[in-house]
Amino acid sequence: MSEAQGYGLLHLRVSPIQAPPPGPGNPTAAPERNAAAGGADALNRLLKILAAESKHPELADAPLLFWGWSAAAGFGPSFARVHPERTVGFVRYHSHLRGIPVDIDTAKDIPALLFVGSEDSSELEQDTTELLRQGRSVDAPWALVRQPHVPHVMRDEDIRSANRLVIPWIAAVVGGRVDRTGPRLGKIARSTGWVGDLTTGEVSPSANSTAPLAVSSWLPDERTARAWQAIVRGGP
Repeated sequence: MSEAQGYGLLHLRVSPIQAPPPGPGNPTAAPERNAAAGGADALNRLLKILAAESKHPELADAPLLFWGWSAAAGFGPSFARVHPERTVGFVRYHSHLRGIPVDIDTAKDIPALLFVGSEDSSELEQDTTELLRQGRSVDAPWALVRQPHVPHVMRDEDIRSANRLVIPWIAAVVGGRVDRTGPRLGKIARSTGWVGDLTTGEVSPSANSTAPLAVSSWLPDERTARAWQAIVRGGP
């Protein structure tokens, strides 16, 4: 995907420079989970350094699309809260907000994939379903992806299955939002997408969908809609 589309991939591994205080942690104060707690500033600084050292000045202000698993998945939507103008989209893979705020009014124009496994905790599924409901109630281009028989463990076969949707979804979202001739991100046209019914697993063009917004998933095109359908139905 990176080679075909001309994307850069950044794998960020974060380690604390000092021991955390004793007792239960506060997720909203953790910069690796909540970009508004300093993580966004750190990433922007890192990208400026990388741009200078790699002699790719475009990296300093490049638009960003986030993929995160579990605790790290909170970074994408929280980055969108402080830098919506740079956030192409975000993928939350089996994650719980843990009190980290999401500004729905700011994020409603930013595409998102929200993954949850059938063997995740009921608390995590409820949190993700409620986040989707909030977004879809204002017609946010978001999708909930329920993976049958998938626990809260990072397994290669589950990631490969998810990537059947994630990779074409990223290509479609970046293609629809990023103008390589200028810095501004375009707005996703909801009417040209497809909708998946969370109750039945059926998919259809947006114009033909009768699924209520709160129980529907928005996908950018037919290919991603068919991939979504295959995953949620547990098929090939």
